[in-house]
Amino acid sequence: MFDEIPEDDVWQEMDDDGPTPKPGILTLSEDDVRALREFEALVGGDCFDVRDDDGAVYKSDTLMGHLGNIRSILARLGSIRSVSESDVRMIYEFDRYVGGNAFDEWHPNGGRCKSRSLIR
Repeated sequence: MFDEIPEDDVWQEMDDDGPTPKPGILTLSEDDVRALREFEALVGGDCFDVRDDDGAVYKSDTLMGHLGNIRSILARLGSIRSVSESDVRMIYEFDRYVGGNAFDEWHPNGGRCKSRSLIR
């Protein structure tokens, strides 16, 4: 199935089961990748972390930076779904930031909350 080690800094050697990841490299399941793509799409489209006094909502530079990191990770994922420890850290920080700071439902009185989709 694998003829040679993919040319990147993820793999250390080839064995009968395919390439072996270097220490510190993790592999995501297809479900994990799908969930991350769906989470990125939800946050990228419907979530905001700033609301102005006039009611306008937008994404802060911090949230946009987290989205950029996640999009970069997703762009690198191929059929071999490997991520580095720093990628895992960025995914964790994205999830944590969104959990505490991003909202997708806004009330006329200025209140904000999370939909069931975002909570999942």
